[in-house]
Amino acid sequence: MNTKDLARKTGYVGGWIGVILSLLFAVLPGIFVGGWIGLKASGLIFGSPLDSTMPVKIIMVAFMLWGLLTAIVIFIAGSSLIGYLVGLILKGKGGMQESG
Repeated sequence: MNTKDLARKTGYVGGWIGVILSLLFAVLPGIFVGGWIGLKASGLIFGSPLDSTMPVKIIMVAFMLWGLLTAIVIFIAGSSLIGYLVGLILKGKGGMQESG
């Protein structure tokens, strides 16, 4: 197995760990932060005491989804990058290195 195969496999493992961690730790904070940003944006657009109208609700849901997707992408990309780097380090310390 060469260095790229091990790094790729550990990157996949890190990505799946990132999926699990994002489901455990990123869903609620991502929704909360997105909702808070949506409230601030709606307040700037429609005025501070917000009514429960459809445009305000659409902005809120859009920002909540944006916050959720951003948190999930950060967790998955970060974990897969860490897994990839661990694979490179493990193969580099494994003795003979392949050239090429």
